[in-house]
Amino acid sequence: MVGAALNSMTDPFPGRCPYCAYFIFGNATESHAFLWRDGKMRDLGTLGGPDSIAFFVNESGQIAGASDVDFESNPVTGGPTVHPFLWNHGQMLDLTESRGAKFGGTYGTVSAMNNQGQVTGTMNLTGDLTWHSFLWSRGRMTDLGTLGGAVTSALWMNEAGHIVGRSDVTQICEACGPNNQKQLPHPFLWKDGRMVDLGLLYADTGGTAVSVNAETRSWVKRPHARTSLGTTRAMAYITPFYGKTAPSSICKPWFFRVPTSL
Repeated sequence: MVGAALNSMTDPFPGRCPYCAYFIFGNATESHAFLWRDGKMRDLGTLGGPDSIAFFVNESGQIAGASDVDFESNPVTGGPTVHPFLWNHGQMLDLTESRGAKFGGTYGTVSAMNNQGQVTGTMNLTGDLTWHSFLWSRGRMTDLGTLGGAVTSALWMNEAGHIVGRSDVTQICEACGPNNQKQLPHPFLWKDGRMVDLGLLYADTGGTAVSVNAETRSWVKRPHARTSLGTTRAMAYITPFYGKTAPSSICKPWFFRVPTSL
């Protein structure tokens, strides 16, 4: 079991946001990532700052999470620089120090890890106003890119290292207010070094792929078209059976609309 627990050391950044609601950073005392095993809790430490948190542990005992790396207050995030980490054989590795890491922002975290030791997550770019997602695998950090827009958020990954999430496209939200003209998000599947736009159902304006299984079937969370990015429904994305014999109805991507009660 992994997670985060408060210790008795005073945290120099109490109440810090914007990620105070997601992490347990910003309390009166420091938060440290821990591993609980055989009835004992082990403090995993940090990357050099006051706080850390563990989110995932795989069958090999590798742990992925996020940690402060310093005690400096950044103007955009209001706290220290936060980097994603992988804890392996007693060592906490800063993933941004890996080969290929060129993000430059002061905040990043993880969103999934598989039993191969691969990690995906999101890292701010320089200036902390936009962000991209990454795949960390065998010492290399790969920027997943976008579908043409400014930001990408990876949400899940399977054992094959296939990643799903949402990424902005160049299209602007026409229903948004005059001071909130955002690019629209589309669900994506990233595999074999390429990001694929999973598309939208008729009249939809955006969507998010939230899960992917071993067969690379993805569940997509989609806003209802009439509510303009409001209430959500879901659909399933089924990958094509390339090179295999299959009924004509499933030889290409297809979508299944799930009732709104689900």
